[in-house]
Amino acid sequence: MSPPSLLCRRLFAVLREGQRAVLWDNVRELLGSASLDAFLTAPTFADRLLGSSETITLPNRALFIATGNNLRMTSDTCRRVLTARIDAQSETP
Repeated sequence: MSPPSLLCRRLFAVLREGQRAVLWDNVRELLGSASLDAFLTAPTFADRLLGSSETITLPNRALFIATGNNLRMTSDTCRRVLTARIDAQSETP
């Protein structure tokens, strides 16, 4: 996982660009941080613009999707997500 400040900037950039969905594919590390938890549940997300002291608050309507094998999440993050598992032993997983 990225350092908290870098993660916050990445999520903020997603909102500034107007992306409607965020896909993190093949996550291998422990998923979760204060910035991610805020992004997942808050109707707005704020951060400081790079190179200035101005803080901007943006509406957060983005869909966040993380995929991986046996994803592990922090305790706060796991309370904020819906999980889905694919049963490989089933004919129609």
